[in-house]
Amino acid sequence: PMPSPMPSPVLSPVPSPMPSPMLSPVPSPMPSPMPSTVPSTVPSPPPPLALVPPPAHVTYVGIGNGMDNYGHDLGLKICQYGRHKCMELCYDRQACAGFTWVYEGPASGKSSIGGCCYLKHTVGVKQLTEFADGNMGETWLKCGQGCDMSEYMGMPEVVYKRLSAE
Repeated sequence: PMPSPMPSPVLSPVPSPMPSPMLSPVPSPMPSPMPSTVPSTVPSPPPPLALVPPPAHVTYVGIGNGMDNYGHDLGLKICQYGRHKCMELCYDRQACAGFTWVYEGPASGKSSIGGCCYLKHTVGVKQLTEFADGNMGETWLKCGQGCDMSEYMGMPEVVYKRLSAE
C-alpha cells in the first residue's frame, strides 16, 4: 500500500510587530535671565572644619611644686588619677594650657587612688599661689612645638608622647 501523504502543517498567521511610536525630544524651557542688579540671596556653604591633629609630643614643665594655679579652669575636674593621666587628658584638648594636680587635701578627691586633675586654659608662673586649706599638689605647663621654655630653665620637665594604638 501506498504511504499516505503527510498532512501539511497548519500555519497560523503571526502578527507583525507594532511599530514603536517615534518620540521626539521635548525642548527644555529656557531659563529666564536674572536681573544683574539683584544680589543672590543663597549663602555659600561654610568651609569644612579643619581637623587639627595633636602634636607628636609635648613637654610638660613642672612650674609649681606645692603651688596652685588657682582659677583658669576649663571646667574639668577629673579625679582618681596620677599626674601622667592628667598629662594625657590635657594633651587631648587643644584649649588645655596645663593643669594643676592636687594629690592631698580636700581638693584631691580624698581618694587613695591618685588625686584630681584641674585642666587649665591659662597657666603661668605669675598665676601661681600657695595651696590653701590643707591641699597639696603640683602645677604643670603644657609646652608644645615652638614653645619658649627659657622662662622655665631648671624646672622639672616631662616629655609626653602618646603611644600609638597600632
